[in-house]
Amino acid sequence: MASSIIYTGTDGNISLTGLALQPAGTAVTGATVTGTLKDSSGNTVSNWTNVSLTDQGSGTYTASFSGANIPAVGTYSFIITAVKSGLTLTVQHDVVVQQLSV
Repeated sequence: MASSIIYTGTDGNISLTGLALQPAGTAVTGATVTGTLKDSSGNTVSNWTNVSLTDQGSGTYTASFSGANIPAVGTYSFIITAVKSGLTLTVQHDVVVQQLSV
């Protein structure tokens, strides 16, 4: 899974795309999807615990965030858990926080 770049002080969103059942490749919709951001030491980042991702259809889930809650510049892991019909999938999505240059 690719990484996401988040800029300090900027509102935005983070997405999980391509969630599909294999081997048929059927898009998973209607799952309960949450994410928790962890720093490089494995500590949970404040205001980033059990972030709910909304189903956008076609296997895409998105969460919006406020620029006021962006952590310090660095590399993080967004641990995403998707649950549907008794099945659970956990994936790690790398997040890089950078300073916005103008």
